[in-house]
Amino acid sequence: VFNAKRNFITATSSEIIIYTYATCMDLLRALRGKKDDQQSAVDQAKERAFLLKNISRAIKEVQIHYATLSPGQTVKDCRATLQLCTSFESALRHGLKSNLFGQASTFWPVALKISRKQAVEYINTLQFAQSDNGRSRAWIRLAVNESSLESYISVLLHDANLLSKHYEPYSFLRDEESAGPLQQLLAGLSQVSFNIGVDSASLEFEMGPSVVQPVLTYPAIPVVYSQERGGAANSLHQLPESIGRQLEGRTQPPYPSGGGGGGSAGGSAGGGGGSAGGSAGGGGGSA
Repeated sequence: VFNAKRNFITATSSEIIIYTYATCMDLLRALRGKKDDQQSAVDQAKERAFLLKNISRAIKEVQIHYATLSPGQTVKDCRATLQLCTSFESALRHGLKSNLFGQASTFWPVALKISRKQAVEYINTLQFAQSDNGRSRAWIRLAVNESSLESYISVLLHDANLLSKHYEPYSFLRDEESAGPLQQLLAGLSQVSFNIGVDSASLEFEMGPSVVQPVLTYPAIPVVYSQERGGAANSLHQLPESIGRQLEGRTQPPYPSGGGGGGSAGGSAGGGGGSAGGSAGGGGGSA
């Protein structure tokens, strides 16, 4: 009986020691995991701030470049527009959920949900947009040309189901501190007229995110938030006086009215020019 009791106590003590050890290890792993999660959250916040900073700088460079052009001219392909489109792409791709095979997804499935039918049809006809990544980059360029990127992003941000379906919780677009300023920054592009190439061989080349370097030696244009629209640099008078005078009187609507030239991705009716979707009339248009 004595030996049996001794063996029972020894066995019980061993089980207690093992259980205690396992509990301590679980606790340590949980604490380590919590610390890793906290560090990961900090890193993700820094990455979102980095993306937003790149967009802000790219928009400033475009505004400066536009101020150097003659009245009636548009911003075409240049280093500033390349940085602008690259910074937009990085933000739109940030936090996209992987597919069933663990491969990184593209923005194109999201773009299909928020775009006009004519724009999608046009992009599908492009010679150099052979992949979803290429079509996504073409979509960004077309939206910039049409001055429709702000409205597209607004539609996307107001669709919680679409965001949660395609984006992780830590993504740039699902973070209010990033998505809100993004809309305000996009409003600053409403004063600039673009005519950048959409169907380009560079569509299938990925440009990694990098800090936007100054393109010109003009003073940087601060992004000023307007109380009227809640946007950024919505009024030319909000820009520095030396730049504002150059831009004064040069703003144009994204689409011509009446029977003028030009066109949008969906096409314009009347006497004006053709567009990507095709329209009857006189002069030439751009994508």
